[in-house]
Amino acid sequence: HPEITAIVGANDACAIEAMRGAQRAGLDVPDDLSVIGFDDIALASEVSPALTTMAVDRLTMGRQAIRLLEDRLETPGACRIMAVLQPTLTIRDSTGSVPIRTKSSAAVTD
Repeated sequence: HPEITAIVGANDACAIEAMRGAQRAGLDVPDDLSVIGFDDIALASEVSPALTTMAVDRLTMGRQAIRLLEDRLETPGACRIMAVLQPTLTIRDSTGSVPIRTKSSAAVTD
């Protein structure tokens, strides 16, 4: 599918596997396909190309989870509360600009 220019993985591990699959299929990351993950695991900066990812402050996430759990234990019938954490985009080498494709380069051949 030459019209696909980017993939966003549910997490970094999925994104890294998608990137490896694209490379095995002969695609160049990021020239042919940009790949981005979510959670900024240590491996994200060590793969080639280094994975662009959304980083979440794990300490803040853990504190929020504990706070929500404590509230639920203290008041089991209370309304549910949603916590929203702001991720940070960490740009590395797995993303680039959208490739320019002409009609002839996008044609599918058998």
